[in-house]
Amino acid sequence: MEWTIEYPMWAPFADENPEPDGALPNYGTPLSLGEVNKFQYAPTMNEGKAYGNSVLARYLSVFKEGTAQITLLDVENVVKSKVLGAELDEKDGLIFRVDDKPPYGGYGCIAGTLLAGNRQGYFGIFLPKLKAVIQGKELNTNGENIQLTSETLNLTYSAAKDGTHFMQSPYFDTKEEAMAWVDQRFVKASSSSVQSAPARTASKAGQV
Repeated sequence: MEWTIEYPMWAPFADENPEPDGALPNYGTPLSLGEVNKFQYAPTMNEGKAYGNSVLARYLSVFKEGTAQITLLDVENVVKSKVLGAELDEKDGLIFRVDDKPPYGGYGCIAGTLLAGNRQGYFGIFLPKLKAVIQGKELNTNGENIQLTSETLNLTYSAAKDGTHFMQSPYFDTKEEAMAWVDQRFVKASSSSVQSAPARTASKAGQV
């Protein structure tokens, strides 16, 4: 039973050899996206069906792509510039143009969960290949009450060249172990042999 989410980290693909064949991507320097409020993801599947003798005789379901939403209390301009591909000018601020090209990157975060026996644990989530798109926002005046408005990053995620499109860690006893697991996802494949801490078997998560 998930009850919290923290540590939203994103990193762009590396400038050199970003997507090696048959492997996870290589990444540049990770950065924190800010204070996360909610993370949602939903895969889209291509399906094929065939009926014979009045029954479903053939069925195939293959991952196509997925959508994700990261809701944050606010997003600094420097983060928007890096994730959305917009220009950050010292004088004029953040500038979006029609020819902006949001970079591919990877996203990871950790979630807290309540296990059997009321034991508290943590696990990491990682999407190895995704791209963000700009999202509109509604602003409200100070009227009868104050409405605090968060910001949302909309992303489309797809499979890496080794076929991976989503990863979830085992359950860890501490937050630090889950954070370390996320950090390791951004390490280049040639250096990613660091051993994770002992952990319990994880289950799937759809929204935290």
